[in-house]
Amino acid sequence: MDGTEALDFLKTCASPPDLVLLDVMMPVMSGYECCQKIRETYTRSALPIIMVFFPPRVHYTFCAF
Repeated sequence: MDGTEALDFLKTCASPPDLVLLDVMMPVMSGYECCQKIRETYTRSALPIIMVFFPPRVHYTFCAF
């Protein structure tokens, strides 16, 4: 699933999932962009997001917060 598909899923699901795992390097839309779009609708407490990336890099960790 890419970022645009994830956003479409969130718009059409009956209730949001308990947690979202986003890959930083997704095709079409990056995990950062997808996270920003999700945050326009859901607060951190309403829908937690965990950013996943490989290989681990400190720069990516700081950008996710």
